[in-house]
Amino acid sequence: MPVLVTGAAGFLGRHVVAALRHRGVDVVGLVRHPSTLACPTVVADLRDARAVAAAMTEVRPSTVLHLAWYTHPGTFWHAEENLEALALTCQLAQAATKAGCTRFVGAGTVAEYRWDTPRLAEDSPREPATLYGWTKKAAYEVLSAFLAPHSAFAWMRYGWMFGPGEPSGKLVSSLGAGLLAGRDVPCSTGSVSRDYLYVEDVADATAAVTLSPVVGGINVGSGVGTRVAHLFDQIEQAVGRGRVLRGALPDDHPPELVLDVGRLSNEVGWTPRWSLEAGIQRTIDVLR
Repeated sequence: MPVLVTGAAGFLGRHVVAALRHRGVDVVGLVRHPSTLACPTVVADLRDARAVAAAMTEVRPSTVLHLAWYTHPGTFWHAEENLEALALTCQLAQAATKAGCTRFVGAGTVAEYRWDTPRLAEDSPREPATLYGWTKKAAYEVLSAFLAPHSAFAWMRYGWMFGPGEPSGKLVSSLGAGLLAGRDVPCSTGSVSRDYLYVEDVADATAAVTLSPVVGGINVGSGVGTRVAHLFDQIEQAVGRGRVLRGALPDDHPPELVLDVGRLSNEVGWTPRWSLEAGIQRTIDVLR
């Protein structure tokens, strides 16, 4: 029985489809429009409950991997679309259980946590500061209760990802594109530290969690803090022209956020393959 992936045509979704297929998994993508994905697809808008139910009946997936959400750069933190995404997630889970799905895996976020400690474990306090974080947290809580009698449920909390094909407006792509155009790009000082992971590693970790028996919340990241200033340095070096204007914009807060990835490492048995530097070089090469 196949794994059904929502958001399969998205930035992360395309890489996840490839990672699952590389592991020999039968994958079906749930997409809103006909797609050129390298796997079979069914076309259904998550807003159309009947179409989703029909897709579930057609595919009869053993596992549903739900990646679709509203993530438009710059607006998703507080956008009302998060409320719709929460409702559609619950509706999808209901359709999945009716179709006999025995495992449901969802995409959460580091934004579910309270950002007052530098290292965030799965049992760290979850008190979001944004609507995006609150709706993701709510999805986890509701699905944990609803799916308990029906399906094994895992919820991945992602850190910061980057890579080829990321939406315009994300840090690496926007900075890389500006420098490639020969512009000087205003940025912060880069003094803060964040948990960055190259998208192919994120996708491979996602595939590993999806195919594992692990349940509950699980962090997906590198487990290592990277100074944003180091990111700037690597992008400048990879591009070879233009300049990052450090200090032209304010720094983010808090100063350090890193995911504890003990569960990912010990229970799933997954570790990153890409270095930050190699991932940035690959991203810039594709942008070029």
